[in-house]
Amino acid sequence: MKALGGNTWVIIIGMEPTLLLARVFGVYFIIAAVMVFMNRKALMISVEAMFKERFAQMIAAMLSILGGLLFINLYQDWSTLASGIISAIAWLILLKGLLYAFVPEARLVKLFKGFTEGNWYTMDGILALVLGIYLSGIGYGMW
Repeated sequence: MKALGGNTWVIIIGMEPTLLLARVFGVYFIIAAVMVFMNRKALMISVEAMFKERFAQMIAAMLSILGGLLFINLYQDWSTLASGIISAIAWLILLKGLLYAFVPEARLVKLFKGFTEGNWYTMDGILALVLGIYLSGIGYGMW
């Protein structure tokens, strides 16, 4: 991590950036997994509604592009599994925002049709839970 000049991150935030971001993304993914398992039906309805509403897609696009660019420019470290996962997440956030912004609405609906099926949510929830536990464990020093 050299984006801010060596140890500037540690001075500004008081901890290694990989540990901080592992904590943030880890807890976020655990919460997302719990949402999927506890409130899947409402989540599915919300996602389907967003794909039908261009304004919601554009808001999600702008926030994802902003967040993705922020993470990419502040943190790019591929030296360990945890840091590589965090860096990949940043690029995926940006990619999602670009898709929402530039792919026509009808194509987005077709592209993400499979993501609104029940089986996908179960797989997504399991993946989010595993990633969340792994990143939280790294971030909070459990392993």
